[in-house]
Amino acid sequence: MERRKFIKNVSCLTAGAAVLSSFSIPENDIKKIIPKALRKGDTIALTAPAGAIFNKTHISKIENRLSELGFKTVKGESLYQQKGYLAGSDEFRTKELHEFFEDESVDAILAMRGGW
Repeated sequence: MERRKFIKNVSCLTAGAAVLSSFSIPENDIKKIIPKALRKGDTIALTAPAGAIFNKTHISKIENRLSELGFKTVKGESLYQQKGYLAGSDEFRTKELHEFFEDESVDAILAMRGGW
């Protein structure tokens, strides 16, 4: 990249950052949602909302560990799905995650894999 273009782009980015940082949301408009603490006997849903679980033994390991800690688990079908490197289609994973959020018996949701 030419030095002149580089300097121009950096200047624009700096100015843009300064303008954007001047916007703020009043403290009173932010609604904080604080979840309840988990207790023994609570149910944790296991799901894979991003990448597929290639080593299925990880599922049983985490399920056993959570059981040792006193939690019940519910396993989502996405743990066993694979579409390329993902745990099923976008629609399938979204639907499962939404179902867990709506399920009153689920106290927490644990994503087995990360994503972006």
